[in-house]
Amino acid sequence: MVSTKIGRVPGRDGLEIKFDYSSAGLRDELQRSLDALGLPAVDLLFLHEPAYVPGAERPRVVAVMHQLQADGLTRRLGVAGGQGAEWDGYIETGNFDVVMLFRRLDAAILDGLTADLPRVRQAGLATYGASPLHMGLLGNRYGEFVRERPDWVWPAQIERAVRLQALANRQGMPLSTLAHRFMFSVAEVDRVVIGARNPAGLAAALADFSAGPLPAGLFDEISSPTLVP
Repeated sequence: MVSTKIGRVPGRDGLEIKFDYSSAGLRDELQRSLDALGLPAVDLLFLHEPAYVPGAERPRVVAVMHQLQADGLTRRLGVAGGQGAEWDGYIETGNFDVVMLFRRLDAAILDGLTADLPRVRQAGLATYGASPLHMGLLGNRYGEFVRERPDWVWPAQIERAVRLQALANRQGMPLSTLAHRFMFSVAEVDRVVIGARNPAGLAAALADFSAGPLPAGLFDEISSPTLVP
């Protein structure tokens, strides 16, 4: 399966946020991806950061996405990111097939289980869980983020990460393995979108997947909102 996202466009670096939700911009961005991939179409096309589309513009953006699908440029449509009112105009339109949760459901945050998944299921959409390592907090950036918390990582997630690290140590496994296997164990998630940056990271994530779900007791311990240290 090959997927790509449109809506957010490259900035000077990963911290600069730029968007182009114009009708021409959305189509052009998809075409650039197809050209780079050497493919006539993708299996799944996501609208990236849907919350940044003004409410009055959302019907037009949905129509553009639907037209891209009708033109044979993608087989399915998805919404990547968002929650609550940020999904208004998308989830219940019947045009989308998948919702990608981002920083809403992983070992460091459980909000998506109760706040997001019921609405997604009610709408009949599949659920993808993205960034199981919470943008590196539960992986190779743990020490960096604990020492100096970036703005987009909340204090509660730092606190949970510290407790998860202690739990991983007691279990004799890397924190990233604990976090991966937790996400692979969540029955409500249909697919897990890993964040490997290189072959070594991919191999490690695949090894975690091959290890199978966490034991039920350990999964329940991580699933607790309190997560006793």
